[in-house]
Amino acid sequence: MNPAAPSPSSTPPPAGRPASDPVRGQRGRILTADLQALTQATLQDDLEAARALCLRLKARGVPVRVLLADLVTPVARRLGELWGDDACDFVHVTIATSLLRRLVLEIAPQPDADAPADADALRIMLVPVPGSQHTLGLLVLSRCFQLAGWAVWSSPCATLAEVRDQAGRVWFDAVGFSIGSSLHASALADAIATVRASSVNPDVRLIVGGPALLDDDTLGQAAGADGAAMDADGAVRIARALVEKARAGALVAS
Repeated sequence: MNPAAPSPSSTPPPAGRPASDPVRGQRGRILTADLQALTQATLQDDLEAARALCLRLKARGVPVRVLLADLVTPVARRLGELWGDDACDFVHVTIATSLLRRLVLEIAPQPDADAPADADALRIMLVPVPGSQHTLGLLVLSRCFQLAGWAVWSSPCATLAEVRDQAGRVWFDAVGFSIGSSLHASALADAIATVRASSVNPDVRLIVGGPALLDDDTLGQAAGADGAAMDADGAVRIARALVEKARAGALVAS
């Protein structure tokens, strides 16, 4: 263990969840002890321990989607809390976040690019708000949408010009923006307006997610989004519901 890494006693369970309480039960679900174990493995830069935990959870019946949404995402959020509370320095958070990214790539690898595309799959563009850094969250979100059957185009470093050009060339049913800080609220509004003006799909649905919504859940609505989600599962559900509603409205109009 790195001697500068926080000890287990300094990494309590996420706020609001007592250590003895399950997050979603046991069989096929994540327990608070699992969150603590992965948090400690990331802080110790112990990829083998993180892998072993995921293998145990898979054997316990936990699907990959739940590993991403209920294990990786809360642990990433916990790392941010530790940094914000000065319980963990930037170097350890960076190393721990890098380990989580490697873990996500292992448990939910990129779909085979050579596999035949599903012509009926819904399509979504997932990008950070220009200037916002949230690459791990974007990776988790992309994998959750892919696991739900969506065709995903995502770029963690996309500029507003690239987003505009992509929306103007490719049909997307929805576009999702991840915002890391309320300081980027005006950039979010500009991005949403740009996509609406340039999209080849006149009924494209715009959704917002990311850490900034934990502090202000009105950011998406204020910026002109059609919906906002606090987590990956919610984003998938909301995006599908918005697209289905838009399609139904188009059929009535025709």
